[in-house]
Amino acid sequence: MVPNQDPDDILKRYTAYVKKLTPKGIETKIKVWSKGPACVVSTDNRYIKAATEAMHDIFKKDTVFIRSGGSIPIVTDFQDVLKIPSVMMGFGLPDDNLHAPNEKFHIPNFHRGLNRFVCFLRSWESRKARFQGSD
Repeated sequence: MVPNQDPDDILKRYTAYVKKLTPKGIETKIKVWSKGPACVVSTDNRYIKAATEAMHDIFKKDTVFIRSGGSIPIVTDFQDVLKIPSVMMGFGLPDDNLHAPNEKFHIPNFHRGLNRFVCFLRSWESRKARFQGSD
């Protein structure tokens, strides 16, 4: 999914395409575990700036923003309904194999992640004081 796509329309089209490709004598069933609209969270807001400061404080490196997808429908709700951006701060390593059978997690990054969250809250509180009254 990408922004401005209708999940129901995409499911309908996908289902039709799979059925078209299905050979005669074979039955296919599509099970939907979840679906939700996509969104793009801008990196140009003070929440992300606070997160970036926290990342630098802990990892001593500049943040590299990547555009990636995921199935977290509440992110779109936060943006569209509550009018607040979500902050996604990952601290896994490329070889962690997230969601794979041999998934792992580097324990030192777990501790760095906790410290980063504390730094994020401190940075956010500092920024909030400077921008009091606007979100």
